[in-house]
Amino acid sequence: MLGVDRNTISTLTTDKKLFHSTGKGAAVRYELAQCIQAYIVYRSNIERSKAEKKHGSVDREEAELRKINAEVRIKEIAAEKEEAKVITIEESNDVLDKVFTAVRTQLIQIPGSWTPLLLAKTDRGEVSNILVKQVDKLLNATLNNVQAVLDEELLEKEEDGNNATTDDAS
Repeated sequence: MLGVDRNTISTLTTDKKLFHSTGKGAAVRYELAQCIQAYIVYRSNIERSKAEKKHGSVDREEAELRKINAEVRIKEIAAEKEEAKVITIEESNDVLDKVFTAVRTQLIQIPGSWTPLLLAKTDRGEVSNILVKQVDKLLNATLNNVQAVLDEELLEKEEDGNNATTDDAS
């Protein structure tokens, strides 16, 4: 019925203790329902084991490949950081704080420096020209301040890199 011959049943009964029988010799009897259930579980386990071996090895290979790629990327990031191609979040925040402070300083000066220029002006064209010139000056001054901050940070980073190289050589 299950396509299993007597030798297989005998092996599964004695070696695997899969089938339980009653009687001895020619009078051996097996309970059909229990034997079928046990055989289905046995074959399912064999198929599951085969599938796990087949897919498990592929999964392990993929996992090992991902692990190797991650390790390589970590080493690349470390090398880039040593070469100062990468900055930390803290360093980035510090630089941005300095840039925003420089921009804020320029913006705070607007009322005090522009009010005397615009005081008592009644011609819209004249006011417009003054404002355009002042905005242009403000943008240039802000750009120069931001550039100075960035140059200062770059110089500090280079000095830190040179000090680290000097320390390593010592």
